[in-house]
Amino acid sequence: MTDTSLQPESDEREDEEPLESAQQRASMVQLRSERSPSLGDRKSSGVNPVVHETEDAVLDVLLQTQGTCAIIEDDPAITRAINRFLNKSFSIVSFYADAVKFLAAVYDAERDDFSVLPHVILCDTNLPNGLSGDQMYAKLTEILTRKGVTKDQWPVMMAMSGRPNDTDNQGSIGYYSDNGIPFYRKPLNVSGILADMKEAIKAKPLLIGN
Repeated sequence: MTDTSLQPESDEREDEEPLESAQQRASMVQLRSERSPSLGDRKSSGVNPVVHETEDAVLDVLLQTQGTCAIIEDDPAITRAINRFLNKSFSIVSFYADAVKFLAAVYDAERDDFSVLPHVILCDTNLPNGLSGDQMYAKLTEILTRKGVTKDQWPVMMAMSGRPNDTDNQGSIGYYSDNGIPFYRKPLNVSGILADMKEAIKAKPLLIGN
């Protein structure tokens, strides 16, 4: 099995950090080539391979033509690296440097209504401007609940962190496990996260044109 690190695209603007530093931090995002179950594997596991392959193909087309994904991450090197992978699977991948900007983009407080809501959200836990990942998700779910949006129409919510002292049951990180939000550690296995995104979307048939 070969591990391929996603490296950020170079940018010659003077106000950006040195390329070596960006590359070092972008190496926190890794694409691991994982063997997908073969048709024989699926037969032996009792899964109808034809139906399974058809569902996967339909979902791939839906995501590539309609799927939207929001990444909330304050490290531009990591966002560029993630984008190089996810933009092949989603029609639109949007990036926000903090949770405040994300909420302002998707929710109109004056109208008390959503302007747009992505199908999938992947949010860092530690963010600037006074709103952490768990606080953002708590606010978002409060609005969704108050607006009467059923959970099968909620976006797929995921969290990530590069802080070594974060654990699933320590501090704010416990929020994610308590609320069924998958939590991923950096370096990210982007291929595994994408697979989890697709499985979560399959469990929400009303989320995207299924």
